[in-house]
Amino acid sequence: MGVAAGRQDHDDGGLGEGDQQVADGLAIVQVGGLTVHQEDVDGRPKDTIRNLGQVPECVVHISGEGLVEKMNATSAGLPHHEDEFDHVGLEKVAMPGVSVPLVVGAPVAFGCRLREIIRFGDLPLAGNLVLAEVVSLHVDDAIWNGRHVSVEALRPIGRMAGNDYARTTDLFAVERPASGSALSRQERGG
Repeated sequence: MGVAAGRQDHDDGGLGEGDQQVADGLAIVQVGGLTVHQEDVDGRPKDTIRNLGQVPECVVHISGEGLVEKMNATSAGLPHHEDEFDHVGLEKVAMPGVSVPLVVGAPVAFGCRLREIIRFGDLPLAGNLVLAEVVSLHVDDAIWNGRHVSVEALRPIGRMAGNDYARTTDLFAVERPASGSALSRQERGG
């Protein structure tokens, strides 16, 4: 999973070199949360937090195994003015509802507006919780089964720590209890 957060400070409203940065993240329906370190191990400000301060919008991507190598490559320690999209060969396309782009080929993307950044300290490697409201959604037709995203088609992954990632290949089902409205229908005989 990744987030593209950008600043937009050009007279023509366009995006310039180095304006978008990608970092690991997590999205939740309606309001998403992602954790981002405030600084890297050398004490330099992280682009994601800096960019969200300049343009309070981001795109959170669920990349799946198909983009794992390029997603991982975006974590390279590049100077702020270098564009991570260009560095790893990712293409950009407009994301409805926000001014920052989505990654071409990303199977799922959430266009978000920043609500709040909760800082967990001021020391290097202190984390931040970024809360953002989901205002638009992109889902590739190839992974949409008409009701849900197909986990088999998406093959989602999650970054754990360091070089470790996890796959969601061991799925199981648990019957959910009837909701209140379903219980009411059953009690009514419907």
